[in-house]
Amino acid sequence: MGIVSDIEKTLQIPRLGTALLAILLGALLLMIPWLLNYLIAVGLIIWGISEAVKASNTSKSSTPTK
Repeated sequence: MGIVSDIEKTLQIPRLGTALLAILLGALLLMIPWLLNYLIAVGLIIWGISEAVKASNTSKSSTPTK
C-alpha cells in the first residue's frame, strides 16, 4: 500500500481519485492489442475497483451517525 500512498501524496489526490486513475489507465491499456497489456489492464481495473470500494467504505464508516 506504500505505492498508493506515494501516488496520493505526490499528486495530492484522494484515494478515490487514485482508484479512478487506475481504472482509466486500465481501460486505456485495453485498447492496445497485446496479451500482456490486457492482463495488466484487467489487473489495474480490478485494483482500481477494490480501492474505490475501500475508499467508499472508509467514508461511510467515518460519517457520524445519529
